[in-house]
Amino acid sequence: MTHSISSQTSELEHWSLLIQPQQLLDYMQRPTETRVLVVDLSPKATFEQQHVEGAMWLDPTRTKTHPPFNGKLPEIQQLQSIAADLDLHHNDHLVVMDAEGGAWAGRFVWLMLSIGFSNVHVVDGGRIAWEGLGLPMVNTESDPAAPPPASVRGSVFLPDASSVAASAPAVSVDLSTLKELVEGSQVQIWDARSAEEFAGRRVTAKNNGHIKGACHLEWTSLLDPRNHYRLRPDADLSKLLTQAGLDPDRPIVTHCQTHHRSGLTFLVGRQLGLDIKAYPGSWSEWGNSDSTGHLIEQTGVA
Repeated sequence: MTHSISSQTSELEHWSLLIQPQQLLDYMQRPTETRVLVVDLSPKATFEQQHVEGAMWLDPTRTKTHPPFNGKLPEIQQLQSIAADLDLHHNDHLVVMDAEGGAWAGRFVWLMLSIGFSNVHVVDGGRIAWEGLGLPMVNTESDPAAPPPASVRGSVFLPDASSVAASAPAVSVDLSTLKELVEGSQVQIWDARSAEEFAGRRVTAKNNGHIKGACHLEWTSLLDPRNHYRLRPDADLSKLLTQAGLDPDRPIVTHCQTHHRSGLTFLVGRQLGLDIKAYPGSWSEWGNSDSTGHLIEQTGVA
């Protein structure tokens, strides 16, 4: 069976946020004019040992900003540097994977949406699934150079302050906004941290515990270790959220300590079609703020 270039482009338009490893491999083995760049967020040594052919390594810590609240969106110069290093154009598609089940990948999706770039997909299970399925990989020395960009790629994509200001509020809330939402019981909080952190038994900030009224569902609960750490089926994920006390019909804000682990919970919320945003300041900001003490609880996980 042959596949035309136009059918390849149409296929991309129907890709969901989450794609399967074999789906990506099948696509890469057929001719296409659309640039599909695989972005690998695994440790550099892991990438250099072997990786998906044509993939580009990106240090995942570049998606963060400086301490003390390094989960927040990086400054515009850093965002522009990432886009430039990816040689990003408006019609490109990015496919991201990591080596930990999707937390870094989910944060990368959040970052790209924050700067107004939506052609981004995540490989379900990332490198763990790719390797577990025995799919082909190469090492750095044998990896061929990427082909020159085609004219169909569109103009260069370079975020600026105005594009970030327009896009970021759709996927994030800041401290003052979240305080108002919590005080008015207008939002559900999905805490992706461990049970010990949620209960305040593990010290990670000046004040410990969880945001008042928050629901706890640890990010690792969403992964299936028997299936190469891919996400559990959508029906099972929805059931887990309901059991944790989260209503899929109401807005949700998710966080962890530095919006790394909650990258996966943000990703899952998007995959399930929920009204979900991230609180990138996360507990590193909330737990150290002088204005949130009345909105912190220390009850355990039910």
